[in-house]
Amino acid sequence: MGAVRATFIPRISLTCDDQYVFDHLVPEEYQPRIVSAKDASSTQKVLKRELEMYEQAFVELETPEEVSRYVELLLKAASPIGEYGRNTRNLFVQELNVGDHYKVGQAGAVGPNAHSHDLSFQQVWNEASSGINIGALSEELALLRPAMKAAATTAEQDVAVGEIALAEVAAKKHDGPTALKHLKKAGKWALEVAEKIGVGVATAAIKASIGV
Repeated sequence: MGAVRATFIPRISLTCDDQYVFDHLVPEEYQPRIVSAKDASSTQKVLKRELEMYEQAFVELETPEEVSRYVELLLKAASPIGEYGRNTRNLFVQELNVGDHYKVGQAGAVGPNAHSHDLSFQQVWNEASSGINIGALSEELALLRPAMKAAATTAEQDVAVGEIALAEVAAKKHDGPTALKHLKKAGKWALEVAEKIGVGVATAAIKASIGV
């Protein structure tokens, strides 16, 4: 009975095994977080981030209309074989539009002109990080930035170069979610240049950020 009860207790699993093999059939946010037994500061950052996410409430349904909308999304996302992947999760992480009000997955309610996407970038990073070396990403963004700067001919492309620079700074700080946020803002032109110059890690990260 103790084991049965324990399965219903929300928990955050940790592992010090930096070679931990993730189950590819299970989203990484439901698997152990990798921490370092030798680096207390990095472990504290992981714990702080996870506890902040843990404290957030999931979608709160207050009216029959919201319940109906939620049920529609459940039916839309349902898989006959019970698979759960990025597309399924993103459907609920992204905004549930209820009239002129939005119910945002794991971030509470916000107004129609507000946005709350940081958590979704954290979740995307959790899923993509096993295939993206943050150090290599920083190095490749340092190559991508001047390549884009040399090719930029419009104001919009100049803005994209700036976003790559901000992503590079975030990657140097080992802040994957923030790097993804800026990579998404850099957009498809950044992806085109990354593919052209052959920076594979940066290409993968941009694809993850824009959902390609």
